[in-house]
Amino acid sequence: MPPPEPDAFSEVVTSLSCTVQVFDAPADRPVGDYSRGNQQKLAIVLAFMHDPDLVVMDEPTSGLDPLLQDRFYEFVRAERDRGTTVFFSSHILSEVRKVCDRVGIIRDGHLAALEGVEELLDRSGKRVEIDVEGSFDPADLSLPGVHDLETDPERGTASFMFTGAYDDLLGRLRDYSVRDLEIEEAPLEDVFMRFYGDEAGVDGSETPLDATKDEEPATAGGDDDV
Repeated sequence: MPPPEPDAFSEVVTSLSCTVQVFDAPADRPVGDYSRGNQQKLAIVLAFMHDPDLVVMDEPTSGLDPLLQDRFYEFVRAERDRGTTVFFSSHILSEVRKVCDRVGIIRDGHLAALEGVEELLDRSGKRVEIDVEGSFDPADLSLPGVHDLETDPERGTASFMFTGAYDDLLGRLRDYSVRDLEIEEAPLEDVFMRFYGDEAGVDGSETPLDATKDEEPATAGGDDDV
């Protein structure tokens, strides 16, 4: 293989130098003496040192302290903006949302969903918290789009995921004196649990959220990951 052109070699050296500065793995000791965090920093440097077009990473922030995790997120976002494609598996759903454009959820070795993070959250509904004066009748929330309902009738509180029509929901609350009503985006953790919860079906015959209802799911090996 011929040596790289001078300009290309210079770009590689510059990329390596920048990556080493971001993830400063110590160079004054053998790699075998590295801590778990330093091993992870070195692995990140090695993955990006040649300015690749595609990087595949498995639990890349494992072993990194919170400051280095934030540095990693910034670094990956910058690489993404430069055009690098990064695949990584993670069980830390907050970091998935920080750095990913799309998320794939694997269940029982099959791809249960593959779509944009924001689209997945939108399709999964909103988290609703209700607090009313006096007691509360849970039957008033028996309407389409209510999922994972939790109520305390005596205290007048309820929380649930909602994918239905808000006019219908507000109509059910018309006869109550509402002290507080919060409607917010569902945490990605809640969305994840809807794919892995009991409602998905024990035998996997029902795909949660109808993610792959009309097509054969792609197969994937390894553990259940995001």
